[in-house]
Amino acid sequence: MTMQYVWMQEPEQPAVEAERAFAAASAADKAAMAAAAEGGVPQALELLTRAAVRGNPAAQLWMGARYEGGKGVPRDYEAAVVWYRKAAAAGDNTAREGLARLYEQGLGVPQDKAAALALRRTGTSQAK
Repeated sequence: MTMQYVWMQEPEQPAVEAERAFAAASAADKAAMAAAAEGGVPQALELLTRAAVRGNPAAQLWMGARYEGGKGVPRDYEAAVVWYRKAAAAGDNTAREGLARLYEQGLGVPQDKAAALALRRTGTSQAK
């Protein structure tokens, strides 16, 4: 008896395809997506959120900035701290500076100028 197997690949969900496109996009295209999210475009904000959750440092940085400034989302300093920390842990110096600013001002975290200074020093030493 001969058996034949037919393998069929399910088409990917549009959201997964969009996330892959975001990951492969140029810095300018990612910035345009962030601007659209800032302007309140729901699809752009959803795409940025998905990319951030999946670990994309650029998306994490932008999510931190969105929450810090209340751009496209309600202002939430604690959420900004979470996203900035994730991007900073991935080596993003801009996120490290945003996190330092929040520590310095006591927004979303207890005010801690020593922690702010330490974050800035870490960013400076990694930039060299």
